[in-house]
Amino acid sequence: MEEQSEDALLVRATGRTFDIAGAHLVWKARAEETGGNFCFFEQTLSPGEGVPPHRHSYTEVFYVLAGTLRFRDHAGQTFSCSVGQTVIASPEVAHSFYNDGPELVRLLSIAPAAHQTFFDAVEKADQIAPFAGISPFEAMTRVGMIGAETDTRFEQASDLA
Repeated sequence: MEEQSEDALLVRATGRTFDIAGAHLVWKARAEETGGNFCFFEQTLSPGEGVPPHRHSYTEVFYVLAGTLRFRDHAGQTFSCSVGQTVIASPEVAHSFYNDGPELVRLLSIAPAAHQTFFDAVEKADQIAPFAGISPFEAMTRVGMIGAETDTRFEQASDLA
């Protein structure tokens, strides 16, 4: 990871990767680098990949960098979002997103530092008992349990597979 720091500026070419339980992220700014104010990452979704319905107590902002992504809100309404579009998920509003197109999707996710707590807990759980080698349903069940403890509450278990 190439980093340059000049007083209060941090210039980074890459970031720490997270590739666990079907989530593919590169951290662009972690909470410890923002004074605990926010975190943000770039996420990639291959065709057919997505994030099941979930909610948390804070706002999350998404910005589509490449491809077209389908978002679903708490009422089941879907929105097709493409390059340059922003989606804002308000606190406690269930939301999900998935790539139902033929191309790789890249997006940014920006949220308060609390969001990083969930991903750090999943990463720690993976170090103790790796997600690799278990079924997608088992992996998402574990992720759901971790989320329940870290303010990322997934909807029904049937939505997790």
